[in-house]
Amino acid sequence: MSDHKTKKYYRDRAAEYEQIYYRHVPGRHREIDDEIDRLKSHVSNRTVLELACGTGYWTDKMAETAESIIALDIWMEMLDEARKKKYRNPVAFIRADMTHLPLKPALFDLVAVGFWFSH
Repeated sequence: MSDHKTKKYYRDRAAEYEQIYYRHVPGRHREIDDEIDRLKSHVSNRTVLELACGTGYWTDKMAETAESIIALDIWMEMLDEARKKKYRNPVAFIRADMTHLPLKPALFDLVAVGFWFSH
């Protein structure tokens, strides 16, 4: 997908993007809940660098137990959606390309990358 087409895709779908997690598919909600439990356990009391945070769906789940999160995404439309959420623990957002990180991953206890590979 060209950069122009990719930007249009995310711009046009940002507001509806995370609806995939709410679809009524048998067994899917249990699978997502299990993943949320695992993720919250992994990030508990840790400082997290989240790459490609998208709309903040997983950021929100991690923020329930993480000490703090710096979440980045290349698409401003996705960050705009993520900023609309109310997070339990501190979350800061940065617009950045994960292939050119503005921060050193070594400064964090954990680096999280959600479903970036599927894109």
